[in-house]
Amino acid sequence: MKTKGTNAWEQYIEYAVLLVAVAVMGWFAWGAFGTTLQVREGKRVLSASTVDEELLNAAKQLESKLRDGSPSPIEITAPAPMGSSFSNQLTSSVSPSGRVVFPTLDMMGDIDSGQGVQSELRMYVVPEMNAPSDIRTHQWYGTISESEIGSVENLENKISGPPHDTTWVQVAAKFDIDAVVESFASATDDLDAIPAQWYEDGADVFDIQIERQVLEGDTWSVSETVSALPGHLSYREKLAEGDVDALERDAIVHTLRNGEQAKIVTPDFFHLKGAKPKGLKTPELWDGEENVDDTTEAGKLKAKLKKTQRRISSQVKKIADIQERIEEEKKGGGGAPLGGGGRGGGSGKLQRLEEQLIRESDVLAGLLEDKQGLEDEITALLGGPSEETETIMTGNVWVWGHDMSVEPGKTYRYRMTLQIANPFFGHKPSLYEEQKTLAQSVTIPTATSPWTSNVEVQQSQQWFVVDSKMADEGLSPSPSDRGYVVLESFEFSDGEWISKDSTIFVGQPIDQGVPDETDGWFVLDVNADSLGYVVLLQNVETGEVVEKRPEFESKRNDLRQLQQQVRSQVDSEGEDSETGDPVMPPTGPRGGGGGGAGNPGSF
Repeated sequence: MKTKGTNAWEQYIEYAVLLVAVAVMGWFAWGAFGTTLQVREGKRVLSASTVDEELLNAAKQLESKLRDGSPSPIEITAPAPMGSSFSNQLTSSVSPSGRVVFPTLDMMGDIDSGQGVQSELRMYVVPEMNAPSDIRTHQWYGTISESEIGSVENLENKISGPPHDTTWVQVAAKFDIDAVVESFASATDDLDAIPAQWYEDGADVFDIQIERQVLEGDTWSVSETVSALPGHLSYREKLAEGDVDALERDAIVHTLRNGEQAKIVTPDFFHLKGAKPKGLKTPELWDGEENVDDTTEAGKLKAKLKKTQRRISSQVKKIADIQERIEEEKKGGGGAPLGGGGRGGGSGKLQRLEEQLIRESDVLAGLLEDKQGLEDEITALLGGPSEETETIMTGNVWVWGHDMSVEPGKTYRYRMTLQIANPFFGHKPSLYEEQKTLAQSVTIPTATSPWTSNVEVQQSQQWFVVDSKMADEGLSPSPSDRGYVVLESFEFSDGEWISKDSTIFVGQPIDQGVPDETDGWFVLDVNADSLGYVVLLQNVETGEVVEKRPEFESKRNDLRQLQQQVRSQVDSEGEDSETGDPVMPPTGPRGGGGGGAGNPGSF
């Protein structure tokens, strides 16, 4: 073999390839002959040499169990006898136990062949439903939150802003639901009661229709129906279109009884920002009552819950204060005055604070448990609606609606009618011909309430003459002392009421430091009579003169409400109300209120 001119690796490449081939074949040979085949089953190891013996043992065990007379490994119990059960079912009635009223046939009469068969129909009472009672109004102010503006369709077009300040009138009345059900169930000598399954033992309110009129000069305008709030539950359009059949009517009733009825009869207003006092949901307090205690078991539990919530709030503040002191102690080291003492004296104080924090945290945990327990008791007592449990409205309840299209300076009056689910609807075949018209409408209206007192919608700025002094009784004994009056003014903006007191001397305009609506009015004089001081105000543009009596003004219910609102909004700062109650309005009950541009103060 020639090697001249050939590289070393080319000379030995054949040997290298041969060596690799031998190594690979050796590895395969070692794997084939050096590995033992075995399977582990629990603690037993089966290999090729022992598998036959194991199979033989298993076959012998099966053979012993298959022999005749060997005990069964499975216990088989005899079934219970079913003959008697079948016999009882064959002889028992399959008719429903509850009484269901349908038009009946006189099966005792003689029927000739070819003679028509007609059911025995009945004449039913026509229910008469009373009008809502104790109807009243109240004007409110609030600032609708930005999130509400963005989520409710067309709401932004109705409210300018930001801030989205608004005013509206709430119309509330009492309605006796039990009286409606009683009218359904009543019967006379000639008329039968309406079958209970036609109204399912309850009365359901499909709509609250509020009519209003506007005072135009000395006459009232044509009545118009107040629109439902945008984005709120309402069946009004669907009912007006006449597209509701019996099945959909029953579905609406089911929906209302599963928690939606309150959205029709006691609808919430939009979520508001800023101070949120109580008042929107308690129309019984609009006439000036300070408070109405709920003496029911649920009312007592709610009072305890409210007290517990206040204690929780106080405890949280206490814990936050301790934590802040601990942080300060860790940073400062607890040294003695003038820097003496180092860290040694502070370690004991820090330990005491940490122990106090543990104790107060345990107290908070106990209060939270008490709160949860009270909430569970209230839920169980009231029996909140669920998918399985329907709730039927009962009793003499408050119902209301909201009119957010009012304009300040205008005077309105309202009346109310409720639309109740018609028990005859869907049962026309069960009525005589002369009563079939009773089943045409999905709802039947109650009687209409009387008109409310006049409601003059006020501006968002109010002022009251709360005190006065005659000449020479004022701030100084100077002969130039002309007397003065004290005005208390209120202004609402961006979810907050602002209060201010101003002293105005006789002869001065009353627009100094008070709302713009006072432009043109000045203090003409301060006199006295047998009833007390009399303040005379005059408008320089019209010459109109009005009287104000501070003794009466300072006791007005709407003034007290505003003062309470200013005090309470400080406590509610930063809290998020669950109910979204609006800011307490400055106007009095049934339309009374503070002054506007043409009607200064309040009368």
